[in-house]
Amino acid sequence: MSMNRLKRQFHATAPQQKMVTDITYISEGTKFHYLSVIQDLFNNEIVAWQLSERNDVARQ
Repeated sequence: MSMNRLKRQFHATAPQQKMVTDITYISEGTKFHYLSVIQDLFNNEIVAWQLSERNDVARQ
């Protein structure tokens, strides 16, 4: 786990100044899918996302 560098200071004054990430687990019957997103806090734009059947960095 990384340090909390934002310290709850979420306001950004320029694009790509502050980016956050999140992983959402999506249940489908007995399987899970994992949605990972990267969000720019300047305008709340999702700048990247990946949907995977695995919760790791392996490419499918």
